[in-house]
Amino acid sequence: MKIRLSELNNMNNWRILILGLLATLTLNNCANEIKENDWVEDKLKSKVLSYKETSFSAKDSFNIISKGERKRESFNSDYEKRYNEKGNIIEVSNYDSNGLLNQKSKYEYNKLDLLTVKKEYSSDGSLNTIISYKYGDNKTMTEWDNGENGTVCKLHYNENGDIEKNWYLDGDLYSKYLFKYDKNGNEVEIISYSEDNKIDNSWNLKYNELEYIVEKQRYDKDNNLIREIKYKYDYDKNNNWIKRIDFVDNFPLYVLEREYEYYK
Repeated sequence: MKIRLSELNNMNNWRILILGLLATLTLNNCANEIKENDWVEDKLKSKVLSYKETSFSAKDSFNIISKGERKRESFNSDYEKRYNEKGNIIEVSNYDSNGLLNQKSKYEYNKLDLLTVKKEYSSDGSLNTIISYKYGDNKTMTEWDNGENGTVCKLHYNENGDIEKNWYLDGDLYSKYLFKYDKNGNEVEIISYSEDNKIDNSWNLKYNELEYIVEKQRYDKDNNLIREIKYKYDYDKNNNWIKRIDFVDNFPLYVLEREYEYYK
């Protein structure tokens, strides 16, 4: 069934949902312009066959932080990613807080190793959504289309390497963002615009020497800091992170763990 703009409960809630998804910086369907492969895109070191990420609430006892019950921030779920030998994602499985499968996505590529189709399946194996991707002459992604619910994302590139991403629902623009990047291709600023094309809010991002995000700051339309998120990591021998603690406004909120399987 097609979801129309008039059926959304509240446009502000929809915009908050989109920003929440963007703020996680994971599994974003509107990808960057040209990527080497998904190992690079996902900041993975060495040849990763798969990894599983699980999130827990953080427990702080006398400044010693440990994991509590399984818990995720809104709009997200625990997941497992699988890659082919070229470093491209071929499958993503999403799990609920009890560890039960609630969705699986499969990815298809053309002869140029460009993502062309993403198929999303329900936990019972039934096909739920098909998303198609389009590219320009220089292999830059220009559009992805979710024909099931009328959602389309169109990408526009400027001379600075910034990407404007516009979301449409049944042909009507409902969300607009500008993504800015550093020389390494890391997102350093995400700007959200209101319906009258004025800045609504923004995120600034900072990275460590391994190019993992260590700080995100959210500002309102008047450039007042309204949220700060910091990340602390532990790594395996390949410098892939295996534990991350998320601090929101200096309060430990989540402990995330990753388990990796490597190609031999």
